[in-house]
Amino acid sequence: MQVLRRAAVTACEEKKPRAAKEENSSRVVVYWGDLAMPNLRSRHVLASCLLIALIVALPRPTGPARLQASLPLLLFESSHVAPLQGGRLMAAGFTPFPQWNRVRRFLIDDRSFRRAELRPWVTWAATLRRLPVRDRLEAINDRVRGRLAYVSDEILWQRPNYWETPIEVVRQGATDCEGFAIFKMFLAIAAGVDRKDMAILVGRIPSRDIYHAVLLVRENAHGYVLDSRWRSVNEIGDPLDFAPLYAVDTVSAWSFPTSTEPAAKLAAATP
Repeated sequence: MQVLRRAAVTACEEKKPRAAKEENSSRVVVYWGDLAMPNLRSRHVLASCLLIALIVALPRPTGPARLQASLPLLLFESSHVAPLQGGRLMAAGFTPFPQWNRVRRFLIDDRSFRRAELRPWVTWAATLRRLPVRDRLEAINDRVRGRLAYVSDEILWQRPNYWETPIEVVRQGATDCEGFAIFKMFLAIAAGVDRKDMAILVGRIPSRDIYHAVLLVRENAHGYVLDSRWRSVNEIGDPLDFAPLYAVDTVSAWSFPTSTEPAAKLAAATP
């Protein structure tokens, strides 16, 4: 595709028209390459060339996987920043993260917030909207910690790594670290925090050599971390014994290339 685009642009550049007056004549003649033609006709030729270049430059139909991979890059390359310093936008989008993609669809569907099983949580979260963002996050962190138990995926779902939707969390009454982060994101959306200001960050706890997930929330120049290990909301930059591997939000995904984790270990942390 890039080759075709360059070829079309080059072809037009090589045949830029130049205008000159013929000797002993007031008629303006435009030279297109080696050909001379009246000015009006040259405009038609130039318009045709530009139209061809535009058609060639338009994206060709792609399969679902290719479209999904290219969309986040187009949306965020120039307008969005990584949720944490050092993050690199992943061109593959959500292809490596099928479980998150399922949860993401739940979070961006407004009907999810009208589900009967989630209504008490959503109604409560909506009462927080007039509070400062950090106070909303503190209230959400406290309520989730007090109402839901921590249970590993191996026990709860009989599988090593499962990412629950909020309704699955409520039905079980328990979850693990990524379930806590997802459910807090859900409540924060209900409390009026913009989806684009939040991301799930997955990394490793070096002191325990285990993988962990937290919720990141940005508010202008401030950034907050909601971690199921801590009672209070921390600020990004606080020493938290956490090495980031990748982050996902409702539109894009980032990796952290500075990580020294081997590929086999990274795969174990991927949803």
